[in-house]
Amino acid sequence: MGLCEACQGVNFLLPHVACISQCLRRQRVQEQGEDERELDDFPDERFKAKPQPHHLDITELKECQSAQDCGLCKVILDAFDQHSYRNREAAKSCPILICEDGIRIKVCYRSKDRDSMIKICGLDVYVDAAKVDWYRDYCKGIKGHAYTEGIKQHEYTPVLRTMDKYPRSKEQIALASRWLETCRNDHGDKCHWPGGEVPRHPPPKRLIDVSDDVRCPFLIETSSRPGNPFRWLSLSYCWGEDPPAIKLTRELMDSMKAGIPLCDLDPTIRDAILVTRDLGIPYIWVDSLCIVQDGEWNQEASRMNDIYGGSEATLVVANTNSVKESFLKERELPNYIHILSSKSHNFHIYLSPECKRPDDLAEDSQWHGRGWTMQEGLLPHRILYYTSSQIFWRCHEGLRSERGVTTRTNDVISKSVQYTDAQIWDFGSGWPPDLARFHQFKLIGSYIPFASLRAESSNYRFHLLHPDSFHPWLDIIKEYTSRRFTKEHDRMVALSGVAKIYAEAIACRGDEYLAGLWKPDIIRELSWYTRGSPPTADTKGTPQSSLAIFPSWSWASAGCKPVLFRCHRTYKAHEQARVIEADIRLVDKNEPFGSVKEGSSITLKGAVKHVPRLRDQGEKYLFPISEVEHHLSKVSRLDDTSNKNSPPQRGDFAVLQMISTFEGRVDLILETTGDVSKDGVPIYRRVGILDIRLPNVEDVASPEFLKKFEHLFTEEESSGSEERTVEYVPDYLWINGNSDVYREFIDGAWSEESVTII
Repeated sequence: MGLCEACQGVNFLLPHVACISQCLRRQRVQEQGEDERELDDFPDERFKAKPQPHHLDITELKECQSAQDCGLCKVILDAFDQHSYRNREAAKSCPILICEDGIRIKVCYRSKDRDSMIKICGLDVYVDAAKVDWYRDYCKGIKGHAYTEGIKQHEYTPVLRTMDKYPRSKEQIALASRWLETCRNDHGDKCHWPGGEVPRHPPPKRLIDVSDDVRCPFLIETSSRPGNPFRWLSLSYCWGEDPPAIKLTRELMDSMKAGIPLCDLDPTIRDAILVTRDLGIPYIWVDSLCIVQDGEWNQEASRMNDIYGGSEATLVVANTNSVKESFLKERELPNYIHILSSKSHNFHIYLSPECKRPDDLAEDSQWHGRGWTMQEGLLPHRILYYTSSQIFWRCHEGLRSERGVTTRTNDVISKSVQYTDAQIWDFGSGWPPDLARFHQFKLIGSYIPFASLRAESSNYRFHLLHPDSFHPWLDIIKEYTSRRFTKEHDRMVALSGVAKIYAEAIACRGDEYLAGLWKPDIIRELSWYTRGSPPTADTKGTPQSSLAIFPSWSWASAGCKPVLFRCHRTYKAHEQARVIEADIRLVDKNEPFGSVKEGSSITLKGAVKHVPRLRDQGEKYLFPISEVEHHLSKVSRLDDTSNKNSPPQRGDFAVLQMISTFEGRVDLILETTGDVSKDGVPIYRRVGILDIRLPNVEDVASPEFLKKFEHLFTEEESSGSEERTVEYVPDYLWINGNSDVYREFIDGAWSEESVTII
């Protein structure tokens, strides 16, 4: 589709050159370590392109007959129609203009008051893939500048690479191979293959040999080839509802060692083997083909750190929902609109609607939502992603996209320091908001400064157990708990590789990892809570009982629900309870970071307040209750088998004081099981937390004024009936420091006791 007369009359080189000028200037500022904020405050006026007229207004564009067959005009019209918030009447009689906008060309119209330019859409500039590197270097000769280097790949590049609709074209294979070679040769030790001459990780028990293009892939036992410095690619993908067609069993072992015809494999695995061969890697590890599915899973699942962390690279298939789908299928490309050609240099320039998500790694894909893929995306040192739009490469240095956008880790950190005026590695300061989880995890040692002390300092362990050492872990859990599992009992083992690495960073032993929580920080980590309905398993048909293997005090018992931490970043928090004993029932005692069995418990000691059970199975209140009792009753989710006609003598609820902060206090709400331990300690289940807030509002507002906002600080109660009913509410309740509930709660009797929680 060609251009109309109005589009042909626009000199697109003017805004394009302006974008190149700003890019080269920003590039120089970054290399010299200067403040990038000056680029926005003091733009380079020498190449500030003047807006060029396009159509008279949006109405004229819509009615123009030649515009109906113009690719660029259709893009502009589509962009205008997609933004329903724009006032179409206001756009009438407002000329459409073409100008530069940082790193891309902008289409806009000038408002009637002429004080502002209203953006309609942005346009990215693309150059033929085969000539893009030459063109970027050619840009260093831009008139009026003395740049020694051309445009480098970074997140602000104004020149992008065209892509082929086939993800296994020669250009795409060459690009992925170049990414791998650059990482091997130029990125230093942190990105080097962890094997090397002295492997840091032992190879997997089995691999698939794909080194011979003529021969069928076949299974090998790595122990049969001693001294072989195995180089393998690990695969991360989604099985989907139907399992793979071929899975390793003891009965199929010999036949798979003889050879596996490619045509017998599922499309995802078949494509992965082709990519492995294209990259020149001789082996591939696939879970369904390398782990005996009928007896070896728990043992091998605990070795994922070696399997993914020791691989040459990990191939992530993020554009399929099932192993039955091919990820090397034809894909939809951006709408490339040809605007310029150079016969002397044999290249073409295209425009295309700006990419809204230049770092799109399919975060809404099936792969990103699965539980197992969390650690499969954190443990590797190199990752090659296949998404529905393009391929990506991630390593310690940053993220590269097929389009030609590169986000460097150090640039993200440096920019965050500049814009926050803070030291990003200040202990407890948190991560730069744009730093990917992968890079956060790889930089744990930098975030925890005491990790480098090791045994040289007598205060080493004291510093490592500082609460700030656990912030990154809580960030990981917040993301992990919303991910889905086909088998809920995998929720703990699927994070075991990440837990092992984290334990090394904070110098914690395996017996200090308590069902997903760390013993030195467990009082604070017990402040987790969810918002919404009761805990549920993820998959249809998976019973709630599948969560019963997890202790009620572990976030894993929440099922597929996002977990938050009340004391995640609460400073000056003082622990009011202490751990007496922890009894973790492991599936394999040699794997402290692996799966757990039903029956794990912890025993805590602290100030306890007892409250009787307040309602029956029909959610009816049985006798007059206090405000505290009404408040606490809302978290009860267990059936009561005790006498309902009168309150129990000791009480079915227990509230344990956990943490005090400058804001108030966070307590643990427990519900009795009716049992006692062998030491006579009552046994409870965790049902939620109680957040007691102490807002100091009386100093700034009168009681009459506060009365108007009382509903913001207290729980709303149903009215009309003395016998109140309640709906299930989240396992998080809070009490306002000015309320009757608070005064009754503080004035009540508390006693120092031990409680066991299962």
